[in-house]
Order: sequence, then C-alpha cells, then structure tokens
Amino acid sequence: MWVGGLVGHARRTHLPHRSGNHCHAPDQQPGPAHHSPATSPGNVLRRTAPAPLILRKPPSHGGAVEGRSQLEGAVEIQAPLEAAPSPPHAGGKQQAMKMEEDLLGIEVAELEQTILWHPKMSDPITLNVGGKIYTTSLSTLTSYPDSMLGAMFSGKMPTKKDSQGNCFIDRDGKVFRYILNFLRTSHLDLPEDFQEMGLLKREADFYQVQPLMEALLEKEVELSKAEKNAMLNISLEQKKQTVHFTVREAPQIYSLSSSNMEVFSANIFSTSCLFLKLLGSKLYYYFNGNLSSVTSYLDDPNHLTLGWVANVDGLPEEEYTRQDLKRLWVIPTGKQINSFQVFVEEVLKIAMSDGFCVDSSHPHSSDFMNNKIIRLLRYR
Repeated sequence: MWVGGLVGHARRTHLPHRSGNHCHAPDQQPGPAHHSPATSPGNVLRRTAPAPLILRKPPSHGGAVEGRSQLEGAVEIQAPLEAAPSPPHAGGKQQAMKMEEDLLGIEVAELEQTILWHPKMSDPITLNVGGKIYTTSLSTLTSYPDSMLGAMFSGKMPTKKDSQGNCFIDRDGKVFRYILNFLRTSHLDLPEDFQEMGLLKREADFYQVQPLMEALLEKEVELSKAEKNAMLNISLEQKKQTVHFTVREAPQIYSLSSSNMEVFSANIFSTSCLFLKLLGSKLYYYFNGNLSSVTSYLDDPNHLTLGWVANVDGLPEEEYTRQDLKRLWVIPTGKQINSFQVFVEEVLKIAMSDGFCVDSSHPHSSDFMNNKIIRLLRYR
C-alpha cells in the first residue's frame, strides 16, 4: 500500500469527560476538584492549532465512506488545548465525546484537501503531448535523469496541466511515441519507411535525451549505407526578366530604373531521400539579410524545387526583399551561384561524394554542362 511522506509524529489526545460540575481524566477516580483555569468546571478542552501527523493513503477501491474511515484510523493527532465554553445542557460526557468526534472530522476534512500525494515510480502518469495522450510511469520518464524529461518529472522543472489534469507538453505528439519507446527500452525502433528523421532529431534535441540523439545519428549512417541503387534527375530552366525599381539619388529625390536579371529554377528528383537531405544541407537561400537551408522547401522526401536569381546590377538590397528575390549560396564554401554552370558543378561535387556518377547515355558527355536535363546514377 502506498504510504504518504512523514509530515510529523503525533498521538491522539482523548478529551476528558465532564460529569456534573467536575472534569476529570478517564483513568482517574472522581475526587476533590483542583482546577487550573484551562480545566475549570464549565469548560472542556478544544484544539487551537493544526497538528503534526502521519498519514497513510487508503486504498482507492474502498469508496468515499470506507476510504474516510481508513483515513481516520491512520491519523494520530496531537494538538494544543485551551479552554472552551461547556455545552449548555446536561449529559456532558456524551456531548464531550461528540465534540471530540467533530474535531477529528474537521481535522480529516482539512487533511483531505491539503495533503500532497507523492506517486510511486511505478504509478501511471498521463501526458498530453501536442494533443496526443500517452500513459507511462514515473520511472520511465526519469530513466535518463540528465534529460529535460528527467528534470521535469523529478521536480527540478515545473510542469503544466491541461484541463483534464494531464501533464501538458507543447511539442509534436506524433513522433513522441518513438521517444517514449526509447525511454522504455533504450533501443531505437523505427519503421522501415520512416520519413520524419529530421523532425525526430529536433524533438530528441528538445528533450535532450543524449543516448537517443546518438542513436539517431548512427541510424542515419546505417540507412545511408543500406541504400543501394539510386537515381538523381535534375531539370534546369533559365530565363531573362526585367526588374523595375526606384533609386534614391538625394533626400526626397528618387529615380525610376530598370535592369535585366537572370532567373533560374531547378526541379530535382532522387530515389534517395537521404541524398536530397544532404544536398539541401549544402544549399542556402540568401533573403532579407538571412541564410536559410533549402530543405524547408522540400515538396516531398524525393522532390526539391529551387528558384533564385543572380545578382542584379544597381538593384538596392532592400529591393531584393521587396520583390521577393532570393539568391542561392553553397555552404560552407560560401560561393554564390550566379549561373547554371556553377550550380551544376556544385551539385556534381555533392552527388559524386555520395557515390553517384553521370549516366553515360544522357546527356552526352561533350555537352553535359549545357543540358537542361541531367541524370546521375548510383550502383552499390
């Protein structure tokens, strides 16, 4: 049976019984009365301060009445006493006993509202993770004490509750199942067609489950090596476009200007979604003063569509942002892609480092750099 924490030690105090005009302890014989002010005739004793106690939690199956009875039986109360007016009628013994029972009832009611129950490690805990409901145990959630979950459920960090009283975590609820299973087994189990490795890595990083983060890195390497034959197909398109913009020549003096710019687009398909993630980790858009990976523009795990412009002569930096014009860079080399030739060269470097080679039948090697469709293959 679950036992509450030690709050204090106590001993139940029996109130003396009043007979006639004399107040005496139950184990004493009536005799001449020598009264202190607190026990003078016409007064009984009552509690004046909360008492320390030891509390054992009753079984949950006992119902409200049975549970209360067990709770009363498990509580020993020791309280300071002071004089209280005696009941106005005769029958003081019965009335004193009733007052004693009433005091105990009040004490139990207060305890039911104020005692904080501490669950055992095996007790079930229900979580609401992004709207998904999970039930697990405290021992599972604290299996990695240095993680954020370990801190949250060991009392080191506060937790939030939803309207149902469940612990609420505002994170992705779908992939949390894989994190929870890892906490249970210390083993990473993913379906063969799992396509959300990036999301799972971000969630594992948020919860700071270090062994899980290491297992995910090992899994990515394993999947990359397990991939055998793969195809990479790139469709390119280039066009010229006139851009109009204003140039500030002096305070309150602006002139209208225009210039031609090169607009590029690339539609990339690969049977290896891992390669597309690798490619996306090397290519970055430059927009509004910031660099952002193109992986956020993945249409699906096997398709990536890119669109960018070359530098435009005389175009102010703020006009790139105002007209939604992105430029493309290769990281970490820090090279800007201002032509298709540079783009193809950089993609070839990345693809060949991952085992791809040029398809000898398409395009012809003598005209490779000028083709609008490029196909690469990988054999393992």
